[in-house]
Amino acid sequence: MMLPERRRLDISVPLDFKSAVAAMVACRYVVLDARPELVGWYERQGFVINKVEQRAREEAAARRGASSIPVSMRFDLREV
Repeated sequence: MMLPERRRLDISVPLDFKSAVAAMVACRYVVLDARPELVGWYERQGFVINKVEQRAREEAAARRGASSIPVSMRFDLREV
């Protein structure tokens, strides 16, 4: 059985297209949970860390004794 090739998400859509979509959609943010080692890549794409959400996650993880947790990030479609 052959597995499909993994593809990267291409969010390098032309700016004019992003602006047109942002004006028409009823969604303001794209929210994701990033693997810690990919945070820098997402920041270069325009995502920012959700500081309040991340602090709550870190506190909960500390209570559970978890060593690694995903990083909550968001991209504001109106800032395109």
